[in-house]
Amino acid sequence: MKRERRKLICMVLIIALLAISTAGCGNSGKVDNTAGEPTYSWRLGTQDAKGVPLADSAYRFAERVSELSNGDIEITVYPSSQLGDYTQTFEEVQMGTIDMAWVSGSSSFNPIIDVQGIPYLVQNWNQANELWGNRSGYIYKLWDDTMRDLDVKLLGINPGGFLGCGGKNFGNMNTIMDPTIKQDALLRVPAMELAVKIVSSLGYKTTTIPYSDLYSALQTGVADGWYGGSATLNYEGFRDVISTFVDYNYLFEIFGMFMNEELFESLPAEYQELLLQAAIDEQVEAFAYYEAYAEQSYKSLEEYGITIVKPTDEEMAIIAAHVRDVVYPDLDKMFGADVMKNILKQVNSLH
Repeated sequence: MKRERRKLICMVLIIALLAISTAGCGNSGKVDNTAGEPTYSWRLGTQDAKGVPLADSAYRFAERVSELSNGDIEITVYPSSQLGDYTQTFEEVQMGTIDMAWVSGSSSFNPIIDVQGIPYLVQNWNQANELWGNRSGYIYKLWDDTMRDLDVKLLGINPGGFLGCGGKNFGNMNTIMDPTIKQDALLRVPAMELAVKIVSSLGYKTTTIPYSDLYSALQTGVADGWYGGSATLNYEGFRDVISTFVDYNYLFEIFGMFMNEELFESLPAEYQELLLQAAIDEQVEAFAYYEAYAEQSYKSLEEYGITIVKPTDEEMAIIAAHVRDVVYPDLDKMFGADVMKNILKQVNSLH
């Protein structure tokens, strides 16, 4: 009888402890943090400066997580690559030495990450949101699975806007909308095979220069222009060393909301749900916020005296078709025929 009684007491205690441990979230969805001090203190690194949409997104997310956890999760944001460039920051998220990062994905860790760089997949912001914002879509799941294999949790996708080319010299301005004509201009590209192919298909010569050296390269004329920047980034970071922005819209840039996978999996279920909900909410807000911000960036460039060259709809269609004809045949080798088939199937279903 004593043994049975002890078992009964133990069971009651276990049930009571489980009830306490799972009572984290109330009807409001917020965690009950009666202690008032954070249980978790994390670092979040991002490559952009405060006031730029990507960094602002990270700050909003940190604030939202603190609110939902009643201060039990404290996230400190480090903007402007304070914790290292995007490649280094991503690697440290893998290792767990940095907890979270809002940064570009780097194909140096897995070539499939570079599906983010396939040109002319989408034509407008609605399509971009439909493609990358759809968590049940093929391309999002592909990125999610790839990051999981790298010990990184993909919490969501952040937009970067449509990319063009900024610089001081693009060759013959009368022919830059004809990609079959070679231009006497040297454009900086990142050390990515796909980026080189895209810029070459647009008719330019290329050079690979580290991003940290790009400003001085444009300033001194080592490069005539550069590939890889939206109107926003060209205004925020390079307006003093460019005179022209060519709005090719060849790519819709994305950033990942990354977290160390082991850290995420170590959290109680309610905290995992909390983080994912905050990321989903922020992803929606980020797309709306950045689209409006991008429109203002074009105006800011013009007000600063920078010439914006926009292709007509007809010219854009010709450029996009040419770039696809040149670049897409190589993508089966880069990513695999099945991957490309499934990506293009999703793209063809966009509205």
